[in-house]
Amino acid sequence: MKCAAITNEGIEDICALEIKELLGTPSESFPSAVEFSCDDTDNVLTYLYKAQSIRKLIELWSSGTLAKIEDIQITGTESLPKDKTFAVKCVRNGTHNFTSTEVEQALGKTIASKGYTVDLKTPQIQVLCYIYNDRYYLGIDLSGFDLSKRQYNIFASPASIRSTIAYAMLRIAGFTGKESVVDPFTRSGPIIIEAALFASGLSTHYYTKTSFKNQYQNLQDLFDSTDQEENEVPELTGYDVQLKHILAARKNAKIAGVDRLVHFTKIDTEWLDTKHQKKSVDLVVTVPPHLSKHKNEKTIRKHYQDFFYALDYILKGKCVVACLHPEPIIEEAAKYKFKPKDQRTIHQGQEVYTILTFTK
Repeated sequence: MKCAAITNEGIEDICALEIKELLGTPSESFPSAVEFSCDDTDNVLTYLYKAQSIRKLIELWSSGTLAKIEDIQITGTESLPKDKTFAVKCVRNGTHNFTSTEVEQALGKTIASKGYTVDLKTPQIQVLCYIYNDRYYLGIDLSGFDLSKRQYNIFASPASIRSTIAYAMLRIAGFTGKESVVDPFTRSGPIIIEAALFASGLSTHYYTKTSFKNQYQNLQDLFDSTDQEENEVPELTGYDVQLKHILAARKNAKIAGVDRLVHFTKIDTEWLDTKHQKKSVDLVVTVPPHLSKHKNEKTIRKHYQDFFYALDYILKGKCVVACLHPEPIIEEAAKYKFKPKDQRTIHQGQEVYTILTFTK
């Protein structure tokens, strides 16, 4: 089976790493997607169940570059059972001379002409055409919903990052599930919760209630399973100055099933060094506050100063931050001799985050 894992642009290498770890197979990366092959269907479904970096997983019929709708190759439809109904969904990113609806209509008509039955209201199988700039991916959507929208994230903060990016930041920092992690600006807790899920071996979808629309009955069996084993986890701690964020993070952790594996505490950043011994924290992974109509540059820089002052005392390893405006944080980091060792950009919808890895 050939597949395409759809992810955020900028974390394709993390997605490929996860494929290698969970499936032991090589892959090929493109912007926002990673293609791979696996002969064992059950292994593919297990990957879908455990993966933390993907938004969609497509059983791939065809892929390639396109300039017009006619460039989409409708091959490989034999894997679509003729006793089940289908509908085509097109998800586009970029500028094109056609609409998503036009793609859906054209592909749906061609597939139906091969003897398959269309049901636009309640299809049993969803065929997905994912288009990212000048490249397309066509096949069966193995999940039926956006996997980056975690079911546990009920009490979300508007400033929180997607869980796929939270997971990617942890892996960029070198997190293997054994290192202690601190998030000083935790908000609704995605970084610490994703760390706990990865370290414990629990699936992000362990408590998922959404139905999976595909032809594989054993996929739902995976999601209904209650016999998951938990690994021992390191110290995982989230802090925030606002009590509402701490309460939200605790509730989300409980929904995710990791509340007893993590700690969320209300504290101002300037007191962070009082909570940990010198050079005792392996990794700091966080999304500091950024400039907005509610926070001016002077306020933001004060947060950064307190942050790096505390880091200078508690941090033993790496610090990875996501920011929309990297210049102020780089300047404040330099005052405490922290330098960005690595820098990349990650796309989250219309927002583009700069990911900085600081070391001394």
